[in-house]
Amino acid sequence: MSTSSLRRLAPAALALPLAVVAAACGNTTTTTGTPLNLDRPVDIAFGCYGGLRLVGDNGTADASDPVVESAQPLEGCAQRALPTPGRPPGQEDLTGESPIPTVGYYAFILESVPGTVAVASFPAKDVSEFLGIEVNVADADPLTPGKNAIAVGDLPVAIASDRAGCHMVTANAGSCDLSVIDIGSVVDDDTSTKPDVRAIAVTNAAGDEVLARPAAMVAEPPSTDVGAACPDTAEGLVYVAYPQCHRVAAIRAGTGEIEASIHFAEDGTVEITDGDFTCPAECGGGGAPVAGERPVTLDLVEDKRVGTRRLAIGADDSPFLTVVELGADSLPQSFSRVELEGDVGVIDVALSPQIGMGGSSGSINDDIATGGQFQFVYAVATDGTVRVADVLSLGAECDTQVDPRYIRGLTNVRQLSCFPVGDAATPPRRAGAKGPGIELVAAGSPLSVAITWVDTNTEQPGPDTLVGYFAVVTSTSGQTTIVNIDDDNYEDLWHADDPLGNQPALAVPHQIRDNVKDRDALAIANNADEVAVPICSAVGPSDGGGPRLSSSVERNDTVADTGRIYMKPGVRRLACHDEIEDTDTSVYEIDFSAPQDVRDQTFPDLRAMRFSETWTMIWEGTLSRDDFSQSIDGPAERVGVVQVGGGQMHLDDPSRPFCAAGVEPYDFAVLTGCDPSNGDADCGLGMTCYVHPDATVAAGQCLPIDTADSLSGTCRSFLVSERRYAITETDAGTLTLVPRRHVLPTTPLSGCVSDQQCADLAAYDALLDTGMHPSDFTPPDDLGDWRCMADPSRTAGIDRCVETCAEDADCDDGTVCQSGVCVEGVVPPAACVPGVNRYTLHAGEAFAVLGDSTGFLHPIVEDPATGACVKDPDASPLMVGRLPLVAPPCTGDGYTDLTPNPCSTTVTQTERVPQYKADSCDRVDASGNLITRDAQAIRFQNPAFRLNIVDPTYPGDARCREDREGTLVDVPTVKSNYSLTIPLVAGFLSERAAIAPVFPVRVVRGPENSVWVIDEGDNIPQQVGGTNTRGQVFRFEPGYLGKINVVQ
Repeated sequence: MSTSSLRRLAPAALALPLAVVAAACGNTTTTTGTPLNLDRPVDIAFGCYGGLRLVGDNGTADASDPVVESAQPLEGCAQRALPTPGRPPGQEDLTGESPIPTVGYYAFILESVPGTVAVASFPAKDVSEFLGIEVNVADADPLTPGKNAIAVGDLPVAIASDRAGCHMVTANAGSCDLSVIDIGSVVDDDTSTKPDVRAIAVTNAAGDEVLARPAAMVAEPPSTDVGAACPDTAEGLVYVAYPQCHRVAAIRAGTGEIEASIHFAEDGTVEITDGDFTCPAECGGGGAPVAGERPVTLDLVEDKRVGTRRLAIGADDSPFLTVVELGADSLPQSFSRVELEGDVGVIDVALSPQIGMGGSSGSINDDIATGGQFQFVYAVATDGTVRVADVLSLGAECDTQVDPRYIRGLTNVRQLSCFPVGDAATPPRRAGAKGPGIELVAAGSPLSVAITWVDTNTEQPGPDTLVGYFAVVTSTSGQTTIVNIDDDNYEDLWHADDPLGNQPALAVPHQIRDNVKDRDALAIANNADEVAVPICSAVGPSDGGGPRLSSSVERNDTVADTGRIYMKPGVRRLACHDEIEDTDTSVYEIDFSAPQDVRDQTFPDLRAMRFSETWTMIWEGTLSRDDFSQSIDGPAERVGVVQVGGGQMHLDDPSRPFCAAGVEPYDFAVLTGCDPSNGDADCGLGMTCYVHPDATVAAGQCLPIDTADSLSGTCRSFLVSERRYAITETDAGTLTLVPRRHVLPTTPLSGCVSDQQCADLAAYDALLDTGMHPSDFTPPDDLGDWRCMADPSRTAGIDRCVETCAEDADCDDGTVCQSGVCVEGVVPPAACVPGVNRYTLHAGEAFAVLGDSTGFLHPIVEDPATGACVKDPDASPLMVGRLPLVAPPCTGDGYTDLTPNPCSTTVTQTERVPQYKADSCDRVDASGNLITRDAQAIRFQNPAFRLNIVDPTYPGDARCREDREGTLVDVPTVKSNYSLTIPLVAGFLSERAAIAPVFPVRVVRGPENSVWVIDEGDNIPQQVGGTNTRGQVFRFEPGYLGKINVVQ
């Protein structure tokens, strides 16, 4: 099988930029579009071609040895690409003889759909000298526009170089055979001959053709002996994965004969066999499928440092990773298996060399590493994660999601190198982790993985300076993410005396690499003596630093601006002395200027934080803040059906969202009705948005047009109320609702004790709605009739101050009288809630804590047996999104003191308070006094941060505002929708290659540990000059991440 003649270009000519070629032809016109050269690339392999001395059997250079231009092992190019270029033995220039011609690399890019191989060239030189213009595509047919490729077979799926480096081999799924390309026939200068492409049938030991479709292929390690003439056909073995045959076959590349196989039987056993087997004939028909694991991905690594050859195998329908030991002849000798957690399969694997773990010297130190020897398989799993297993020392899957809170005290580098999944000594996982695998950050699902390394690097340490071993992961979003395996440029252990200097999320192996620099930056500046001293006004580096508050915490009240924010819950503030200004002030515990031990405890897991996220804490807020621009928790406003009958009220939603939303008993639902400003657009056909003339709330209700007026009397109590209903029972699809009683916001958290206390607190509540000093305030006459009683619409255990009534006029606006008490909604007649009704879900008697990227965290799941919403007993204590004002006492202050959460504690609070003149409420000055006091606080922890919310209650003021000399006990001041807005920045940001593929199906480690990303693309753009998305290949250098070549 062959194509029309390919224009042969010497390596130097192939490297010419297109602009140079155009100029040589005298073309001075402007080109408006670039021809598309690649077409659905899926794989890549590499060759070396150029000057070669044929040294014969003795391997020694002699003037009589012929010098030819030939394909040769990659070692022939690799020696010349060293920082100090060398030559393989026997390839030295001899004194008095003509120098050996130059050599260059060639990339053979497999295009599956057209069944072709495109060829590109790049020079054999040190990667530090790359400029981003070195890789260029060759042309198989100069007379046809674009650069044309070589036809090789039907639906080829993999390509690899043979052992001698003289031939490329493809595995073809469409024809169930192999194709062998003679490299020299493709890239030499002879334009009179066609490229030599041969089809080779795969045969078993009996000589019968095996017509199974391959899914993957790797070749045995290439020879490093440079100086032999190329054989006529391919040499060595290729390993081919046949999923439907449940085997990986070792095939002699030049003949197609199967010499051995690894068989995955139906009963789960694995055996190494010879070539005496048959497979279902997938090409040509015949043969029934048989059961067994489906191997679909392979990687083969020869580690010359330790003298091993190993083959890793993954199956897309099995959680087992198989590692096969290969002999010196590359035939299988033995195997081992590691089972991954869960019901997963594997779609791609990468096997590392044997690694000496640990070290921070700025160079790889495998032989003397303190953590011992490991070898890892990285596996892209069907659960959307990248799994990691040690296949050398532990023979176990590694848990990459260990919570860093639990490993700050660990000093054993070996233990940190791999936490075995399921081991009793393995710490708990991060909250919300889907399993033990690496989860990409906002980057879709992983597609492919490769492992590379950088021996040393003279660049300044930072996120882009890689030294050690790293995994490169491509994903469906088009992003290419870098994962630390063993970062030899960063300290291995956390130190309590320098907590920000070595954060576990950055140091522990198998973590996504962080892209933000100067994580250890402190709030310091140089004084007059050029000595770094603490300052309090630092906001952090504009392009780096650790997590922190980006601006002030914003506190918003729904009542008029009465200056009462000071008495409401807020984020704790700490004392700070600015050495430059010699002033004392206070800073938030989440400020950049907070002490570094506080910052480390506040943000204990960098990986759990989004790079920039604003968190809101809203008192009795909705459980979702999603809108048209995002979908995290589901719509904030949903639609359901209200069922009324037998004195009961239920809200049904066929989408069954309630458990997923995190609803708990005594949360509440609001029937939001329709917005009259939209006319009738919010209502269905034949309905109108009706607003009752007595209503003091803004919402209307969708009622039938022809009966709306007649229903105004029947539905009045429902229509004029806030339509708030306590949730007493929760099911995935149904909520049981009861009218929510109207309770005084200043009801003590420990409960009221008398009606008189409630009356006094009603007067205090009225004061809070003004900006007056207590000494100037006279309560109004009509404060309502508040009684101390049990409230069945809220959590039991205390009595509350409930407004009582004889008629609706006795109740506050938005509430109505029912059975002697004011309620925020009534059970309506069925005619008042026809069709579907809009509703929102709210946290009852708690702040709803939501991140604008994370959403609302909670531990609620659906009981599969009953459908009820219950707390997941296995959920992390950090999966919390509600912050009440009453919580059990904290049991400790350490990183791992996570329960109870939230919890109550006492902390120091530093703040400015007014200083008043004697016997008046006139301030002495505008600044006031800086004081530090003990404050009640609720400690709240989620995966991203730990906060102390101070002052859940306020003692009241005796004479002047903020004098805190009142005698109130356990009295809160928050009202519905009071909120705290906390904008955080400098969270985690994945280190990614600066490339933009569309669909990067494969990533491959190439010569000099370069990384090649194969972008299969999607479609050809319609506009001239548009981006080529039909396929492209990117090359980047892990030691120089800014050096990028693009092949299109």
